[in-house]
Amino acid sequence: MITLGYNEPSLNIIEVNMINFPDRRRTDSLKWGLFGDEVLPLWVADMDFSSPMEVIAALHERVEHGVFGYARESRELKELITGRMETLYGWKITPEDIILLPGVVSAFNLVSQMVAEPGESILIQPPVYPPFFDAPRHGGAHTVFSPINPDKNGEYHIDYSAFEAAIEDDTRLFLLCNPHNPIGRVFTREELLGMAEICLRRRVVICSDEIHSDLIYSGYHHIPIASLDPEIAASTVTLIAPSKTFNIAGLECSALICTNPDLLK
Repeated sequence: MITLGYNEPSLNIIEVNMINFPDRRRTDSLKWGLFGDEVLPLWVADMDFSSPMEVIAALHERVEHGVFGYARESRELKELITGRMETLYGWKITPEDIILLPGVVSAFNLVSQMVAEPGESILIQPPVYPPFFDAPRHGGAHTVFSPINPDKNGEYHIDYSAFEAAIEDDTRLFLLCNPHNPIGRVFTREELLGMAEICLRRRVVICSDEIHSDLIYSGYHHIPIASLDPEIAASTVTLIAPSKTFNIAGLECSALICTNPDLLK
């Protein structure tokens, strides 16, 4: 039995039964089907143990209803998200600040195309997972880079001078990955404030992919960058999803959060 949880002792612990490993070969699994049976696939954040029983039970209940027509957007889900953000991070948002979308990658592609015009630029921090490199191109923008490089001890830190130097006059968006995939950093308050201050001063919108925010090592605490300050929040779009936390990526559900009505529109 492995236990995944949060640093706050008041929160319920999520228990995942590690005994049940269904065979995913010769199913529709992208992870196991891309390279064939001879390769042990470690290339994508997709877990191989069963999802929580509560999720499976809820899906059974829905399937047994037997009708799968057009659905309304769930107010209950949005209220659950607002409660979760306040409980975990002290971040107060409203259901009106949320747009539900099929996935985080779809969401940051959408944000990229809404914020940056063709020919303008978008800032990313390599090494970062592949869809970040594709998003600017999909909207006709070009990419500028501020790499996060390891020091002599193999630790990754933000170089603020290099970060600002990478921003061009036509840079409209910063695609942030926090916690960072693949280097595994949970950025500190000071790091987030440093990057946000530069973006605010240079009038660059922040789009923060926070899909891995629940899966962090003990002793660390995830901070949504938009929760730091109302001025930062007004220039930030935050992306979250239950897919990594509960192993339900195939259900294609994510949430875009933005407390600035004009930016959200």
